[in-house]
Amino acid sequence: MRAPFEDDRVEWDGVKAKIEKKGRNRGYRGTIITSSVSFEVYDQTDRLLYVNFGGIEPLQRRDGAQLIPIESDALFTNEKTVRKAAQIAMKPI
Repeated sequence: MRAPFEDDRVEWDGVKAKIEKKGRNRGYRGTIITSSVSFEVYDQTDRLLYVNFGGIEPLQRRDGAQLIPIESDALFTNEKTVRKAAQIAMKPI
């Protein structure tokens, strides 16, 4: 999912995060790729009854004005963040 960011802060699917950055440049805005977990409930006829999302973390970092993918081995390493995303997705249930 893409989410808008401004001043190295992004908000999507119930969470807010600070974007990793290199350098002191501020004031950038744009869209960044983010990750989320989804929770879906279907009935016996395969009809969607409920869907909700919980944001996990941005998948890019900023280097100057450029957005660079975060290395895959550095993603989803914070168990607390992943659990929080699942709780947000399931909160209304």
